[in-house]
Amino acid sequence: MEHGGGSASVSFAALQVETAALGFRSCAYDRSGVGYSDSPPLGRTSVAAARDRLAALLAAAGEVPPYVMVGHSVGVQRVQLFAAQYSAQVVGLVLIDGYPDDVTDGATAEDRDAAVAVACILLQGARAFEAVALTRAITDSSPDFKPASEVGRKAALSGNGRAWQAQYDEYCRVPGPRLGDAITALAPPGVDPKTQRWPTFAQPVLFLAAGTTVEEGSNAAAKYWVAALAYNATLSSSQLRRVAVCAGCSHGMPYVNAPWVAAQINVTFGALNV
Repeated sequence: MEHGGGSASVSFAALQVETAALGFRSCAYDRSGVGYSDSPPLGRTSVAAARDRLAALLAAAGEVPPYVMVGHSVGVQRVQLFAAQYSAQVVGLVLIDGYPDDVTDGATAEDRDAAVAVACILLQGARAFEAVALTRAITDSSPDFKPASEVGRKAALSGNGRAWQAQYDEYCRVPGPRLGDAITALAPPGVDPKTQRWPTFAQPVLFLAAGTTVEEGSNAAAKYWVAALAYNATLSSSQLRRVAVCAGCSHGMPYVNAPWVAAQINVTFGALNV
């Protein structure tokens, strides 16, 4: 399980409980510099190196493939990169409320560069404000986080200087191609980049969207959902690909709505014995 930006493996605690009850074995980890993981050398790591570290971690832990890769938010793109590089080890993907920027807003390279620049300014500000504990007060506010027993651990691992630094390093100081550009590079040859800028997988893909993500803003929502459906239709050549919307759910659905997410995973992958 691959967590999103500004998060950590603890965000999957509730989902792991629910999937275990359905007979699945699951592993969640912290990327370099996040949660309980050490920071990478020089505080930076490339997108490809992060991907390969996950492969090495799974091997060192004795976790034998094949795997169903689960990603949330920006973790969606990271599991796609893993599946593209290590396709023989992956039997399916679960993509939870995360899409490449090109899908959600039709962004050009210039748009993405501008968005990244703004995000980096905000992250720099968060790192500065952490000195006076303002960002901790904001990010520690998680009234919907589940299970309740993990709220303290979640708060301890997010909103602090190390967590903000990890995000800054992941998005603003990454050597080589950025995550979105790495995804774009995997688009099938000969495909019009205006209609598809992401890879297509032979494995089944389960595509889960939060209802509030889809519903926010009428015009934006229509554009978002049409793009999301097109995205799902081209993500997998497998007849087992599925799309499901969690009505009323927020972006935090892996922990707020873990039973629903687990049930969807079971529908698609319950017969695989993974």
